[in-house]
Amino acid sequence: FSEYISNGVVSYSQNQSTVSLFTSKNTNATVIRESKQVFAYQPGKSLLILNTFVMDVSTNNLTQRVGYYDSQNGIFLELSDDLYIVKRTYVSGSMVEYKIRQSEWNVNTLLSNPIIDITKAQIFWIDIEWLGVGTVRTGFIINGTYYICHKFQHANILATTYMTSAQLPIRYEINVSGGGITNGKELKQICSTVISEGGYETRSIINHIGTDLSGVDLGATNTYTPVIAIRLNPNKINGIVALSQLSTLITTSQNAI
Repeated sequence: FSEYISNGVVSYSQNQSTVSLFTSKNTNATVIRESKQVFAYQPGKSLLILNTFVMDVSTNNLTQRVGYYDSQNGIFLELSDDLYIVKRTYVSGSMVEYKIRQSEWNVNTLLSNPIIDITKAQIFWIDIEWLGVGTVRTGFIINGTYYICHKFQHANILATTYMTSAQLPIRYEINVSGGGITNGKELKQICSTVISEGGYETRSIINHIGTDLSGVDLGATNTYTPVIAIRLNPNKINGIVALSQLSTLITTSQNAI
């Protein structure tokens, strides 16, 4: 995971197997952890995303988010002044959010039978049928039961796609903005998985690259030398590189110690 920290700290608990995102009581504090990997979507194969976490108690000027998203697109759970399920989209060229508060979830609000306690450990799940215009289902797993809470419907409704891409990272974030918070706040990140439902076929453009036989001299001690470096095309949206094979030849000189 990559991290952005401003007036906060990230702490790993070995005993709990959790990563805590702490913010100070500063009026402006942000901690974000986002997976370096974006996850592959293939047409006709929906994605199932599960995130486990523990959120802090809802407080004025405190925002906590967990889900499958980046700064432009995605689906996530947000706890701020209320509990929301959010769709973030960049199809217009600007980031727009559709925030659905808990009382307006269109399948199950979990305000009764069962009642969700968001400050307890939860499993938030997202099922994405992208295809540009598919359905997104969201909800929670409680005692082994998948509860669908809200569906975002798009086919026969929108005049374009609902997100730029379904190839996105896992992301956790906590943010303090404004005063009134007297103690630091904590969002616990536990575990995440992204599953390609219906399998995954490794079909893509296959590229090969190599170096000549002159090699690289590693004569300097205590110096790191990269074996291979791959840079994605900056004009591509959330590209994915799957390294399938790497061959190296290492030799030592007669004078090596």
